[in-house]
Amino acid sequence: MSMGNCSQSAYNTIQFDLFVKSDGAATSDLRLNAVQYGINFNTGILKAGAAISISYVNGTTDFSWLEGYNFNFSFSDHIRIMQDIYTGGNTDSTMIIGHDYRVELFY
Repeated sequence: MSMGNCSQSAYNTIQFDLFVKSDGAATSDLRLNAVQYGINFNTGILKAGAAISISYVNGTTDFSWLEGYNFNFSFSDHIRIMQDIYTGGNTDSTMIIGHDYRVELFY
């Protein structure tokens, strides 16, 4: 997992692409069903009384069959991004080893 294209689009907004890469054996048949990511940050960047929120730009993913996210803010310095579980059938889409796949654009 990695972040890319990080930018500050407004004084109080950052945006970034989240990527996932398979580092398995070239003969493996890896498929993505649903994933969870955690982002830690220094709370010192927040002004007093600031509220944290996160959203995403629908349709900016390489995994078009996956939909939706839930976000958890259980800790003041951590955001958990949880992808909804895919309930459809086999997509026949195999992840290429070493290729960066865009999970979504978040802001």
